[in-house]
Amino acid sequence: MRRNLVAFAAARASCEARGFAVTQLDFTSSADLHAFAHLVGRPSSRDRNRAVWSVRPRGSMGKFSMRAGPADLHTDSTYHDRPEPFVLLYVERPAAHGGESLVLHVDDLRADLDDAQAADDTEPLLRAPIWRWQRPPAFGGGPTSGHPVLDGSGVRWRSDNLVMDGADDSQRRAASRFAFAVENSRAVQTLRLDRGDALLIDNRCVLHGRTEFADPTRLLHRIRFWEISR
Repeated sequence: MRRNLVAFAAARASCEARGFAVTQLDFTSSADLHAFAHLVGRPSSRDRNRAVWSVRPRGSMGKFSMRAGPADLHTDSTYHDRPEPFVLLYVERPAAHGGESLVLHVDDLRADLDDAQAADDTEPLLRAPIWRWQRPPAFGGGPTSGHPVLDGSGVRWRSDNLVMDGADDSQRRAASRFAFAVENSRAVQTLRLDRGDALLIDNRCVLHGRTEFADPTRLLHRIRFWEISR
């Protein structure tokens, strides 16, 4: 356990500087991972009362954590009014092919966004508290209240459950241009995570996703944290 705590402390420091970090952790059971999470921070269990969520294919439908295939760059918990600040992804079994993690810091996205918006009203609209996301039915359904996509140095984004009912043409253009900038950013980093690797993400400023995969045995464990210890 001590080795895990030392490794996590170094990852935490790197995450503060870069917005994400990769480290090596070693757990013999999900119970050990659960206990570790409570040692290093305050994990969230508000979705189905689970602190540790298995990310593995369960079929062709559902959230990114429940199906194979790619996952668009996004931040977690967009469908909650108050997203958790940190996300940890721990790899128990990587996919045989594909399934690499993608990360994009909002600061690195800004140059691409500047190119995409072409000096129109895109950024002011992205900073307006007018954006809503649909909660999954399993987590209560219904949309969030209005929030900005860009807020100070932070970002909130997930295209697949963005609510656009009632949006005017300018808001739709802003959403389209932001999505284009995210999908085509030159600053996206691809990380090949192997067994025992853990990716710590600052969910306030870094979008994450994954590449295509089909391996049904791929298994990651996700923990969302309200805070991580210093």
